[in-house]
Amino acid sequence: MEKTNKLIVKLVKFGITGVAATVIDFAVLYLLKSVMGVNVYIAVVAAFIVSLVFNYYVSMKYVFVAREDLSMTRQMVIFLITAVIGLGLNECIMWGCIEFAGMYYMVGKVLATGVVMVFNYMARHLLLE
Repeated sequence: MEKTNKLIVKLVKFGITGVAATVIDFAVLYLLKSVMGVNVYIAVVAAFIVSLVFNYYVSMKYVFVAREDLSMTRQMVIFLITAVIGLGLNECIMWGCIEFAGMYYMVGKVLATGVVMVFNYMARHLLLE
């Protein structure tokens, strides 16, 4: 029972962190693309990076309990590698949604965010804890 409660607490913390990072991601994307006229694919990368920095700090401080056998440097490298893979997924999904499905970029971003969120949780849970 205690293990289940810990998992629920971790999922809630991950969810809150993810929602905050997503708000940052969407806000920066909208600002760059719709307000400043930056190319959508460049704006996606920039927004992803800004939200990633926030997500790393909050996740490692409040969500995941770092493995004692991993140095801080290795943790950061693992987090960065999973983030780059997530960014690749994000870009591919955005490209498919915009170029092939003709979706409004923010709708594509919602789909991409859902897929990347699941990937990030699974990868970080398996590799960082």
